[in-house]
Amino acid sequence: MSIKSKTNNRMYYFDYLRVFIITLVVLLHSLLPHVHGYEWYVNDTPKSDLFGLLSLLIDVFIMPIMFFIAGYFCYYSLKKYGAKLFITKKSKRILLPFVVGVIFLSPIMNYFYALEYISPNLSYFEYWTNLYFNNFIQAEHAGHYWFLSSLFVFYLAFVVIYRLNKDKIDSMYNSQSISKNELNKFLIGFFALGILSFFLVSQFSADDSWVSILNLLVFQPTRWTIYILYFSFGIFAYLNKIKITTAMTKKLPFFLISTAILSILYLAFKINFMTLANKTRPLQLLNAFLHFSLCFLIFSSLLLFFKKYLDKPFKILNRLAVNSYRIYFIHMIILVILQYYLLNFNIAISTKFMLVFVASFIFSYLFSELYIKLYQQLKKSIQNLV
Repeated sequence: MSIKSKTNNRMYYFDYLRVFIITLVVLLHSLLPHVHGYEWYVNDTPKSDLFGLLSLLIDVFIMPIMFFIAGYFCYYSLKKYGAKLFITKKSKRILLPFVVGVIFLSPIMNYFYALEYISPNLSYFEYWTNLYFNNFIQAEHAGHYWFLSSLFVFYLAFVVIYRLNKDKIDSMYNSQSISKNELNKFLIGFFALGILSFFLVSQFSADDSWVSILNLLVFQPTRWTIYILYFSFGIFAYLNKIKITTAMTKKLPFFLISTAILSILYLAFKINFMTLANKTRPLQLLNAFLHFSLCFLIFSSLLLFFKKYLDKPFKILNRLAVNSYRIYFIHMIILVILQYYLLNFNIAISTKFMLVFVASFIFSYLFSELYIKLYQQLKKSIQNLV
């Protein structure tokens, strides 16, 4: 992985990998109304076993990769801006949108949930004032904005750690690249800690359970351990100047075949594991091993693939990269509305899924482009006034 601050070369494959992950997030959310046993904002019928398998697989790796990419550029941004300005910028880019999302946008999604599960005659104003905020602390209203609050906490934690260990962290970055032997030791520890932490947390919290702290920090305890590790891995990779070499990209076929085999094994195991009333500890440990191993294989395969084939500028992908954050931010509103109003249409669920997926992605992109245009015009007008 190139070091952006030293080479000034844009890491296109990271940008495009982020676009790919955001696209998968939209795809996953488009699948969920048709997944057996999943309580979504809109509960559509019939259900699809294939959609369930796809959602299980996608859910393994999408967020760890997002946290890795965020962690990778964390040290660079902190050194560039300093701790105070770094926190200020992250507050504007992450914390403020989270607050706006939870107060103004998440109620829209939850309103359609209320229309289906509480009363079809409920007005939005009545829901927003009497139900949403009256039950705000106890409920999980954060929606997909949970990612923003967790990411902001991770950034704050790294700032504190850096301030306490500034000389050591700076010396790590200023030293030579990590050796292959040291990297292997790190990866062994990374694996062992990831599997063990996932297993230990699962003794107290089921993998599909969520924790809500004042509805401001909402997360899955078992997954949080993985997110912390991948965020830390991103920081570690940047500090130690870990590079994806040509020799490594030649191993892509091996990683792809291994990923395909382990995906089949994981899904076969997971389907049966989820139905067990008594999940023994050996099976829980195997679940942790398969989950973490598959996540790492897919993560590695995607990095190698995007580095090998997409580490150069593409006009369309560049525009999507510019808009990816706002696509993530707004897509759920459009998606849930479409899913709700398609409930009464007697069409194949594959058609519904594709309509929701394509339309919500396109409209989210167009909204983002419009936002950028209006923001630039407003900024230009203010500059002219000054």
